[in-house]
Amino acid sequence: MARDRLAWAVQGCASPPVVDQARRYLSDAEYHFGKGDKATALASASYSHGLLDGCIGQGEARAKQPSFLARIFVNQLWRTPSTTQLASLIGVDEESLRITLGALQLEGLVRLKGNEVRLTPIGRSKIMVGLVAGVFDLVHPGHLALLRWARSQVDVLAVIIARDPSSKMGKGRAPIQNEMDRLAVVSALAPVDYARLGDHDDIYSPVLRIRPDLIVLGKDQDVDPRRIGSDLARRGLRVKVVRSRAWDSGDLSKTSRIIERIRKRSSRDRGKER
Repeated sequence: MARDRLAWAVQGCASPPVVDQARRYLSDAEYHFGKGDKATALASASYSHGLLDGCIGQGEARAKQPSFLARIFVNQLWRTPSTTQLASLIGVDEESLRITLGALQLEGLVRLKGNEVRLTPIGRSKIMVGLVAGVFDLVHPGHLALLRWARSQVDVLAVIIARDPSSKMGKGRAPIQNEMDRLAVVSALAPVDYARLGDHDDIYSPVLRIRPDLIVLGKDQDVDPRRIGSDLARRGLRVKVVRSRAWDSGDLSKTSRIIERIRKRSSRDRGKER
């Protein structure tokens, strides 16, 4: 294991003196092992392995810092900030994750307490979090263009799905898909890192929980961005609100058009049956 770590460190470690010292420890381990002194050999190999873990961990942390910090943030939103859950989310073993987290902790970016990991304020400042909110009924190319553009601007994209009663109030009709179905569909989309339902009583409650840096509105979303910014500022959150620069203008890139197309075809088919 120490030899593998040494080969990896030689290729990418930014601290040659550490590599040289680890190489000397490994050489000592091989010497003592050849002499039959397994205890000293094991101790020397452990020293080598430990030095390289720290070196490689710091190098990995720098290279993957935004990605790791973004994953930690998403994990916090799910309220499962343990290293076990985080390792599963990222797709690495827990030992490797702890090495990288240790390096991030040394830089003051994460806080480790037992099996719990969270971003520090400094760590949070290193990533850009975006938020999109909407009904997302019958997801279509227009929705996808909005989400893709929003995700291209940030490290993490969160989406708030409007509840059924507020959707009916805003659109003048009940959504075709219920709120749980709409949440399931949006959660499965590639640009979306985190999705949740809105609040029945306070539209800003989930926004204040996520605390985004950027809120992205759809081009046809009938909301005043200045009002959103001022409302949130009064509640202690300074956030930039912009409209998406991307939208699909196809015939079926609007939910109302999809519904109208279905109605026309249904009416035409009933006429043929008569």
